[in-house]
Amino acid sequence: MTATQLAGLHTTQLQGLTSLAIAALSSNQIAALSAEQFGSLMTTQISGLSAEQLAPELDVVYRLAATQIGALNATQLRSLTSTEMTNLTADQLSGLTSTQIGLMTTTELTSLSVTEIDKLTGTQLIGLTSSALAVLGSLQLASLSTDQISALTSTAMAD
Repeated sequence: MTATQLAGLHTTQLQGLTSLAIAALSSNQIAALSAEQFGSLMTTQISGLSAEQLAPELDVVYRLAATQIGALNATQLRSLTSTEMTNLTADQLSGLTSTQIGLMTTTELTSLSVTEIDKLTGTQLIGLTSSALAVLGSLQLASLSTDQISALTSTAMAD
């Protein structure tokens, strides 16, 4: 199937593709998919994306919904550049799991805005280690709510 043919499929048709079929798509085919088409993919299909298919020049990450971002495995998440991670929307960040939050680099954590920090739940913050918490700036820490602070583990609070 050519990239043009794939781009012409309806979202319901795309949902019929298996994760193995998604994994077999070329970068040209991936680039041809619209934001609406990407948004229709199920999280099980997203698990089929390779690091090459998530390459920055394809802008895939910006077409993913929060639940799809949350479905990325550690290998997929690590394949994203710091620029891609720091450019995630607040809605996309809300889809990250505590494990994914724990995988964020120092650059990614320090680039989170106060608004983005506010959107994170206590459950998400469980993934922070003491070293990750240590890199947050004073404005970021000051923006944490009581619920967010109470969710921090003893590991995160250790000096």
